[in-house]
Amino acid sequence: YKTVPVLNTNVYRLADLCNKSEHVLLPGEATMYQGTDFVGRMPMPLVAVNEEFTAGFGVDTQLQVQRQMVDQTRSTAGGNQVLKYDYRILVSSFKSEKIVLQVWDRLPKGETESVGVILGKTTPELCTDGLYLRESRVNNLLRWDINVPANVSGEKAIAINYDFRMELDRQLAITGFQSR
Repeated sequence: YKTVPVLNTNVYRLADLCNKSEHVLLPGEATMYQGTDFVGRMPMPLVAVNEEFTAGFGVDTQLQVQRQMVDQTRSTAGGNQVLKYDYRILVSSFKSEKIVLQVWDRLPKGETESVGVILGKTTPELCTDGLYLRESRVNNLLRWDINVPANVSGEKAIAINYDFRMELDRQLAITGFQSR
């Protein structure tokens, strides 16, 4: 299961697969089913023999995610302004079994060295997977792999908390975060 609540609040079912056949899988549109239920279509890439790929199996409505900014503060340190942001992501599960959920978020990334972005405390800790740390974390992407128990919602919802601060010249202004 995977979610990116900064983009939308859906949780998606994914499967990491390997082409163990003796044939190359040609690219094209794949029709996806879970059991006998149609769950959507997805573009399939060219997949070589023994190559791994990820297939999507639609949204799981039994899992819900909310992302909200909890606090924002502004201060000055020396000649710089410091903007601090606190965020919370809440995960609710109405499933009867526990699952493992991959939650992704992102920090702003300055186009130049004039803006510094520093991740503060995260609860729980970020994922320690080597590939993630090498390829995604360096681009200010955040990933948590969390165990979500069955039937947790409301006050029992799983909380992910994190904060970050941006340091920039006090003459610069942040008008909003652009998505890229």
